[in-house]
Amino acid sequence: METKLNIISEFLKCLSITIISMLLLNFTVVIFAIIFNNLGDNAIILSTDLAMIVSLIVFPLVIHAKFLGDLRFYHITWKKIVDFNVIIIFFILLCKFFPTIYVLHFLAVSISEETFSREIQFKYLYERIGKINAIIITSIIFAFILHLNEKFIENLIIRLPLGLALCIIRNKLGLLKSILGHWFYNLIIIFVV
Repeated sequence: METKLNIISEFLKCLSITIISMLLLNFTVVIFAIIFNNLGDNAIILSTDLAMIVSLIVFPLVIHAKFLGDLRFYHITWKKIVDFNVIIIFFILLCKFFPTIYVLHFLAVSISEETFSREIQFKYLYERIGKINAIIITSIIFAFILHLNEKFIENLIIRLPLGLALCIIRNKLGLLKSILGHWFYNLIIIFVV
């Protein structure tokens, strides 16, 4: 049975990793922007995408594996190979309707945020404090910390329910479905709304 103290302790661990990851994200965006300076307008987008992968996937995986225990999910399987191919097919199809650089950017955002929130942190919390607490905590961190630069009320009304929905999708249907849902949501918000 998870105690309130245990839930708070695990929340603070994930919050700490999130804050450090976001600081790293800002730092690595600047570094990559300097490295890719000669790419023109696309340099910022490419810099952001690479920085997100480093700070929201690589860094948290290392921290979780080194200090918080083995996550046991980073193994290549046939299902993951098929899932990767599904993403490639959707990418090709979406490039027919939207500019390629934005399709790629929002794919990188979706993969990074979903892997960070719904794969690394959700699995970690699920094992320690249960499914419901893990869904709530990862959704709060997603809405209010990962999107700290957005208005509080927008995070409360839009991103918190989105985080809850994506976490439930990830729990019921798998990471690929939450990545695809996040990806389509971002594209619709940018290009349709």
